Amino acid sequence: MFNVTFIAHLLACFWYYVSSVEEEDERDNWWNSADHLRDNTVEAHYVSSLYWAFTTMTTVGYGDLTPQTGTERTYSIIVMILGATVFGYIVGNVSQMVGQLDVGAARQREQRVEIRNYMKEQDLPREIRMHMDRFFDFYFQRTSIFDESDILRKLPSGLRRTVVMHINKKLLKRFWSFFGRVKNELRCALLMALKPSFCLKYDCLYRKTDGATEMYFVQQGTFELISFENKSECFWSLFFLLFKGSNLFRL
Repeated sequence: MFNVTFIAHLLACFWYYVSSVEEEDERDNWWNSADHLRDNTVEAHYVSSLYWAFTTMTTVGYGDLTPQTGTERTYSIIVMILGATVFGYIVGNVSQMVGQLDVGAARQREQRVEIRNYMKEQDLPREIRMHMDRFFDFYFQRTSIFDESDILRKLPSGLRRTVVMHINKKLLKRFWSFFGRVKNELRCALLMALKPSFCLKYDCLYRKTDGATEMYFVQQGTFELISFENKSECFWSLFFLLFKGSNLFRL
């Protein structure tokens, strides 16, 4: 913003200088053609010159201050050409500022588009697409769009523990009966290893034949153990109270 103002100041000064040099030869310059500026002070002429510079640079051009001599018209053409460049610079900067207001949301939109394009490329059924959409809705709500593990890894151990504890304070409070039994170092490592997950109604979470490779912390929803009469197969099947499913963290 300072750069644009400074450029407008320079253009305004030259605009006034071009007209003042010609004033002895041609009295019909831009300020003499305006009744409210004809016998006004230099300060008023400067403010009007700055006003003309801004309106010309931004391509507004109200038309209340116009060039009256050949030299002024020539200078105006040059300023219009420069103004188009400066105006493009302003628009580009504003767009960049708006884009930087929420970098995370912009990156998340890019990832969502990539995911939807992938599902379309694989010609997945509508039911599976909805399942994946709901999973990523929860996933993006619970994870940072940035490379959180890389950022935390670079921190000193003490500061890393403090940050991890703060990020997961709600989770710690809910499952303190588990996390409160371990030391701070192990608690921090476990929290960093947690991955958000999402299950829909009637999704199967675990079967008897599956290997014991993960631990689940159910944050929302309910589940039940279902066993067949012949005992040949026993599996965990999720029966959710909420239609949207349940929120989980898996370790």
